[in-house]
Amino acid sequence: MKNRQTLPTVSIVIATFNSGRTLARCLSSIRAQEYPKTAIEIIVADGGSTDITVAIARRFGARVLSLDPKKQNAEHNKSMGIQKATHEILAMVDHDNVLPHKTWLRGMVQPFLDHKEIVGVGGGDSAMQEGIFLTRFVNQLSVIHRRDKLRASPILQDRAKENS
Repeated sequence: MKNRQTLPTVSIVIATFNSGRTLARCLSSIRAQEYPKTAIEIIVADGGSTDITVAIARRFGARVLSLDPKKQNAEHNKSMGIQKATHEILAMVDHDNVLPHKTWLRGMVQPFLDHKEIVGVGGGDSAMQEGIFLTRFVNQLSVIHRRDKLRASPILQDRAKENS
């Protein structure tokens, strides 16, 4: 897939805990992407694995976050990884996922290049934070939620309105 546009940088966050049996295939599929290698940041947020998970992550050049095992759970690990992400777009990939083809990442990024209107789903703090971030790249962001009012904190709601 030829693309003359500058591709955005992507942080891929993977939560792990004793994921040694699945992580190498996942990371191999990420590294095989037809996407500029310098534009991909892989963050493995590990909750205290006692197997070969961390060694595998390092072998593939991932940045490993060694997290407190007492707080180990997938959502906590993802959250810590998100906080450390430095690239323009965030992708969440599970440790046992294998990207289906070499142009998968380009396909996921292409809508950001083609369309300047993005729809976000959710009404909580996470959705608002992601929406505020996305306003740097889009002309219009619509947030869809299922309740009669947003659950996000008033401060985040105000920030989102300021950026609209």
